[in-house]
Amino acid sequence: MIKPGELRAHGILFLRARPYFARTSGGEQQVILRLLERRATGTTNLTAIWTGPAADSFVAQHGDTLKPGCALELTLTRMRVHDNELHGVIYAASLAPARWEAHAANDSAPAPAPAPAPAAPATDSIAPQPATARAGA
Repeated sequence: MIKPGELRAHGILFLRARPYFARTSGGEQQVILRLLERRATGTTNLTAIWTGPAADSFVAQHGDTLKPGCALELTLTRMRVHDNELHGVIYAASLAPARWEAHAANDSAPAPAPAPAPAAPATDSIAPQPATARAGA
């Protein structure tokens, strides 16, 4: 549970590897996610730890999808640096919408009507003549 005033981080992160499992000192199963944050200036590695029934349920439900490159929308708490890498505890997680699915949905929408072509010039108009071809010049 997040306490009032506790630091949280929320965003879309990408799996670097499949989740793996460990046990806490109390014997509770942990899901450990090796993640990657993409930025315009590069990437940042992050490790997230998740314990409890929600973690077990999420992995059981989405296990086949959780492979490198999978986008996750996460809320993390208790952020810290360990061995020059960010670590956090997962408070909430969901699969992020797939980028290509969004493009496919947009492609199925009707295409906008093409812009009308410019009107053709009238055939009875007189085109300007070069100065050398003018009579009386």
